[in-house]
Amino acid sequence: MIGIADKLRALDIIRWNMVPTQRQQSLAEHTFMVAMIAEHIANELGLSSSPQRAIKMALYHDLDEVMSGDIPAPTKAKLREAGVNFGAGGPFDQLGYWDEGATPRDIAIVKAADYIADMVFLKRYGHTPYANLVLDRLAAKFTEFLGTISDSVHDAALKTFALCANDQMNLP
Repeated sequence: MIGIADKLRALDIIRWNMVPTQRQQSLAEHTFMVAMIAEHIANELGLSSSPQRAIKMALYHDLDEVMSGDIPAPTKAKLREAGVNFGAGGPFDQLGYWDEGATPRDIAIVKAADYIADMVFLKRYGHTPYANLVLDRLAAKFTEFLGTISDSVHDAALKTFALCANDQMNLP
């Protein structure tokens, strides 16, 4: 398990290292956004115990990046294809938190929140052609992901997305 000082390095880990943005985003900022969005989705679903679980899962969901730095999604996908496990039992499992009791709904809430946080950040700060391309790809992946989860989480995630994006982005 890593210590608190290592976890606080999330303040210094910069995201979007391959996507030009108007300002940098730290891993800590991203995880805060994901946690707040996950809490909102869980509350939209009327879950009395899941907001806390969703918040904690969100705060830890990318903590492996304090050891690896931000790994761009295409690189992470290639590493997964090569057999690298980024989840429980993987090389970063010593981080000290994996909720064995997490349900598929809990995981879907955090994953939806992760997509929403990324899209909101790029919409606000990614004003380059490449950033717009990445945003379009994220929106397509988010839409595809929504088709794989329960209707209730789907609806709560879309409602939350609309609130976060101030209806500036259009998704089905």
